[in-house]
Amino acid sequence: MSKGTNTVEPSFGRRTFLKGSAATMGLAALAGAGCAPKEELGETGEAGGGSAAAEAPEEQIFTGACRGNCFGGCKLKIKVRDGNVVSTTMGEFPNPEYNRICTKGLSHLQRIYDPDRLKVPLRRVGERGADQWEEITWDEAIEEIATTWQAIIDQDGAGSIGLVPSAGGNFGSASTQYPQRLSNALGFTTISPCYDNGLFAGGGFSKGTGVNEITDMPNAKTIIVWGANPSEAQTQHWHFLTEAHNGGSKLITIDPNYTNCAAKSDQWIPIRPATDTAMVMAMMNLCIDNGWTDEDYIKIGTVGPFLVKETDGLYVRLSDITGEAPAEDAEDPIVVTDGNGNFGVPADIANPVIEGTYEVNGVKATCAYTLLKDAIKDWTVERASELCDVPVEVITELAREYAQEGPSTIYTGLGPDHYVNGHMFYFAVTGLAGITGNLGKPGATCGMDWPVAGFGISAASMPKQIVGPAGVIPGPLFPVSVREGQIEGRPVNLRSLYIYSANPVANQVERKAWIEALNEMELVVIAEMRMTDTARYADIVLPVTHWFEMTEIAPVITPYMTLQEKCIDPLHEAKTDVEIINLIANKMGLVEDFQYTEEEYLAATLDNDNARALGITWEKLKEEKCLRDYPAEPYYLGVDGVFPTPSGREQFYREVVTPYVDYGQVLTDMRERLPYWEPPAEAWPESIGEFEANPLAQKYPLIYSGERNKMKCHTQFGHAPWLLELYSEPIVKLNPDDAAARGIAEGDYVRVFNDRGFVVLKAVIHPGTRPGMIIVPKGWEQDQFVAGHYADLTSHVFNPTVPNNCFFDTLCEVEKYEGGE
Repeated sequence: MSKGTNTVEPSFGRRTFLKGSAATMGLAALAGAGCAPKEELGETGEAGGGSAAAEAPEEQIFTGACRGNCFGGCKLKIKVRDGNVVSTTMGEFPNPEYNRICTKGLSHLQRIYDPDRLKVPLRRVGERGADQWEEITWDEAIEEIATTWQAIIDQDGAGSIGLVPSAGGNFGSASTQYPQRLSNALGFTTISPCYDNGLFAGGGFSKGTGVNEITDMPNAKTIIVWGANPSEAQTQHWHFLTEAHNGGSKLITIDPNYTNCAAKSDQWIPIRPATDTAMVMAMMNLCIDNGWTDEDYIKIGTVGPFLVKETDGLYVRLSDITGEAPAEDAEDPIVVTDGNGNFGVPADIANPVIEGTYEVNGVKATCAYTLLKDAIKDWTVERASELCDVPVEVITELAREYAQEGPSTIYTGLGPDHYVNGHMFYFAVTGLAGITGNLGKPGATCGMDWPVAGFGISAASMPKQIVGPAGVIPGPLFPVSVREGQIEGRPVNLRSLYIYSANPVANQVERKAWIEALNEMELVVIAEMRMTDTARYADIVLPVTHWFEMTEIAPVITPYMTLQEKCIDPLHEAKTDVEIINLIANKMGLVEDFQYTEEEYLAATLDNDNARALGITWEKLKEEKCLRDYPAEPYYLGVDGVFPTPSGREQFYREVVTPYVDYGQVLTDMRERLPYWEPPAEAWPESIGEFEANPLAQKYPLIYSGERNKMKCHTQFGHAPWLLELYSEPIVKLNPDDAAARGIAEGDYVRVFNDRGFVVLKAVIHPGTRPGMIIVPKGWEQDQFVAGHYADLTSHVFNPTVPNNCFFDTLCEVEKYEGGE
């Protein structure tokens, strides 16, 4: 504390916050934070190792799980001695194939006992971002939040308060959902994170069952890893791919850059960035022209035989045949034809046609498969070869192997997602899987396995009176909406934000614009564990518990839900998300609906028919610690041609184009009904064929891209000393030719910049980086850069059908850093 000012020193949040803390730690806790000499750690890295560990009078093992957004969800054994967590080790799932732990899972001690961990509520006393704070009590914090919010509601309505919901900071049922109860009860505006929406929206499947279970991977004879680097980004999944490869499956990686996954593959195809959809459409044409399609599957598993009316693009339905509207609330089923003048629902037409145009009561209607063929016909392999920078023979052989050397799996990642229109890749590639019959059976699937328990939420776990959100604003447009005071003509008057389980300043596009928008708020409140990039721009910072200091359900990533047992009492004055929301709600007079404890709320979320059908109850979960929350083992997407889509089938045609995040936009581009390709909004530095280069490339000729950092999960774990020993600072990878042209050598500090901002990083000369691209591994925060921030480089532009953070749709330049800004 600064003498006489009642503020924390500006260096707070980096190394010295312990100065102002009233809390103390035992030797075991300090050792867990990497603060004790190495000789005081046991061989396993346990705090208080050696003879002290052997003499410990009390030792318990608790069950838990990693709950970050790393596609892991690994089960953990958490050892507690004398009230301190001393180690984490791998836990066991009912299916041992999922038993894994990584460096992040082993380093939880350093998050729990982080010297910079937030310990008490803080109020800003200086300028936003200046790290000038004063300690306040919980009563003072809650009083200020509730009083300010009530005044805002009285003046302008609850829609002037924005909720920035969980974006991966804590994938626990209560931590993710409970703050949204308050938003629903009062009617806040939701600031949608819009991360990875291209992947989720593009394939047309629910993200709960995107593909076959990952354990099915060894059944595939051909595996294409497309736009993904699972060896770094999805380590829980990677071993299934390597085991399949070791067992004889052919492994092919398609990526602009030479990744670790590419190095382990039988073939690497270095595609030009953002052209993936064009290559998929050329592969479709090759499969159609060469008879490499599966017509039987097209008939039963895809929308191929569905008749589309020329007048409005909608499917022909039974009412179009009978002339009678369906009864109220009754289904109006889609119609197919046998081509001989007979029309009916699929169950009544034994062998529907999949091609042709027919007349239905005077209206022309065309099979969806014919519409697909027409949409992609101009994408010859020669045209795609020029655009994608992949030889004709490579594309041809890839299509043949995929269609003929099956069953085949396409494992998609998030590389294509990060460009404007990237959702079209996922839409097209699942269509390729559909027309070749590579769905719905062992070894044949397309997408990324990310199970999410599909239980819904019971009435008991919802507020009794629900106002619902006042509206939705996509995260990339939050700064624009604040600056302009409107979005799509709807007035926006945001005055306050509540942020939890998220770090948008570090992870959203256009960081500086986000900061400007935060500076327009009267009150920004964040619940956090440490002083993140976002927390530095808040007005009130509330210390939240670590994952092990609460009872939770981890319901995602693996097809199991895992109980997180409360292992230790919360350190310092930290509270859970449930406790924080209850305190705020009760202070605002919402008492009846906000009395749940964590256990009561979690029990309520499992009180529903879907959970009961699987034999899942809260009592059973507490007893067994881990329960499978999917009925089949393994599960397959599209078995018997049934998909979690509006049509119930794989959809390469969309009957109704709706926005993935609806913020009031009017969609007029009906190309979205079928696959198409166009250049990215910015990252197109060359003129190729009829597609002109972006003029901005004359100033900024390099395409910015990123990669996952194995030592981090977004910005989580980013300050753990053990992990920083392995990956100590931010870097940028450059191709040797691009580096030489700019006079840059290995280890030089360089400035990456464009009109929006800059960042200073250490250069790594990497021949696996595609010429004309740079790679910046993600997961760093402001205090870890020499200067600037990589999120300042990015653009908020997206396709309005799928609002998304398009991180890679960015042009930049690199120069040797000479100091300053």
